[in-house]
Amino acid sequence: LLDARFGAFWAVALALPGWNSLQPMFPTHTNLVEALMLAAFLGLYLTALMAADATPNLLIPMTAHTLYDLIAFMVVIWDYRRQPVDE
Repeated sequence: LLDARFGAFWAVALALPGWNSLQPMFPTHTNLVEALMLAAFLGLYLTALMAADATPNLLIPMTAHTLYDLIAFMVVIWDYRRQPVDE
């Protein structure tokens, strides 16, 4: 919708701040600025992945985001299992 009205550049420029404000919760980053920068770069990376295809296919950034989430989840599980058990 934004792409048809404003063009690709303005669609990304208008959509990323709103989307990034929804994803600032990174457990390893306590600094809000770092978390927002990481989310912004991830958004730009996923946008670039979609734009790299001749026919913009949403499945490409969705797959990359799924792999990112899976790796992040595995790191959280690994870190949780490393903690000593208090009985």
